[in-house]
Amino acid sequence: NSGIPLIDISPSFNGHMEGKRHVAKQINDACTDLGFFSITGHGVPISLVDNFRKVSHKFFEQPTKKKMESLHPVKGTPRGYRIFAGEALGRAAVAFKPPDLKEFYHIGPDEWPNDNYHTGKEGQKYFIPNIWPDYPANFKSIALKYYREMETLERQLLHLSAIALGMPEKFFDDKIDKHI
Repeated sequence: NSGIPLIDISPSFNGHMEGKRHVAKQINDACTDLGFFSITGHGVPISLVDNFRKVSHKFFEQPTKKKMESLHPVKGTPRGYRIFAGEALGRAAVAFKPPDLKEFYHIGPDEWPNDNYHTGKEGQKYFIPNIWPDYPANFKSIALKYYREMETLERQLLHLSAIALGMPEKFFDDKIDKHI
């Protein structure tokens, strides 16, 4: 097979270990053979995906000047609008790499515990309020719904990955419970 495997993960949602093992085996095979896979049957409402795509397009189709109103006032802060070619991930490996040809909107969790991990010196760099654009008006509500769906899906995929690796299903739970 020369294509990227498409794995239906819906059998893993039935609560039975047999369905989880079946999907985990497919993930293991895909990662061993090719290193990539796509999923279907993830349970994320397609209407939410479509709505998020629509509001994102509305935001990014605005003039640059309008998008710039959603920049975080502190340069490099992981929230808000990021300008086109404003990031160069390749420079992490090789100095003077050209910038990435993308623009994006950076969001994170909208709430977190009031403890030293989240509010201490390092946490204050990452656990900070999101910045929301005025337009489109429903950007915030849709983006947060999508974000929460992705958190749920991430957890499910890591449970399946743990099973694929022969580890306890919840092995990764305490490794992703404080993500930024």
